[in-house]
Amino acid sequence: PGVGYHHLLILRDHDTPIGYLTKVRIGEMFQALQEHYNELALDGCVEYISLFYNWGPRAGASVYHPHLQMMAIPIIPRDVGHSLQGSKKYHTQKGGCVHCTIIKWEIQQKKRILYKSDRVIAFAPFISRDPFEFRIFPRKHNPYFEDEKREVMDEIADVLRRLLRQTEKKLGDPDLNFFIHSAPVQNKEKYGY
Repeated sequence: PGVGYHHLLILRDHDTPIGYLTKVRIGEMFQALQEHYNELALDGCVEYISLFYNWGPRAGASVYHPHLQMMAIPIIPRDVGHSLQGSKKYHTQKGGCVHCTIIKWEIQQKKRILYKSDRVIAFAPFISRDPFEFRIFPRKHNPYFEDEKREVMDEIADVLRRLLRQTEKKLGDPDLNFFIHSAPVQNKEKYGY
């Protein structure tokens, strides 16, 4: 049967996109997401929690008011499962994390880095799925959004805020999506690679 949750985090200001929130506000937003994520993860029927934001009708937003969506479902979506299989295959063959390897390679290349600190890195991927794509990662390996430390989450939130603001200024408020890619919430020992 179809079971799960579909929750919204609705931002207070109708006319303030996420990129224009203050550093404190976006940090609070991420803290609220993380806390709610942990609550939903306690339900034994939940296998995966998807967090995403759509802005503009071509990006799937049906409501103008800024909001984020959290879907807690009893299955692992196909594209997430494919990503997990690829990560596992890389780990088995190479003995490491594919994302950590990509981060190291991007740092060596020094061509697509948008932001770098001791805790966080953001870059435009070598091969993007969509125009103007960027990715933000914690520098220390952690496949679980719900377990990330507050100071790292605050910095990720601030980097996202700044990059969204730059995207809006340079591209004229484009329709966009962002999502938080995390490992499944059940059987954590199975997804630590």
